[in-house]
Amino acid sequence: MKTNFNFDRFPDDEQCPGSDVQLRSEIRSAGVDSLRLSELEPGRDATVDWVEGTRPEDLRLAELGLLPDTPIKAVRRAPLGDPTEFELRGYRLCLRRREAERVRVRLNGKPRGSPRGPG
Repeated sequence: MKTNFNFDRFPDDEQCPGSDVQLRSEIRSAGVDSLRLSELEPGRDATVDWVEGTRPEDLRLAELGLLPDTPIKAVRRAPLGDPTEFELRGYRLCLRRREAERVRVRLNGKPRGSPRGPG
């Protein structure tokens, strides 16, 4: 299968215009907190911010639907902690920790089934 991607064009993320290095600094300066998808606890909802890097594996995550502003939920984690099952775009996707670490998300409210906190 032929793709339109030239993976060798920017071998280093820092050379790539609009790379995650630039995005991270812009998000930090805007005061937005994000965490890695691998840190999302089961039952929590989040929204995808971005996928780090420009490697073929990172582009594959985007092809699977992990695009900015996509709602995602951690459904459950395997007994030994890897992989984790996520629900997004009407389907469920299992990702290993090393794959989920490449995705940045921001939390959406409180976990389902948790008691309301003060306020």
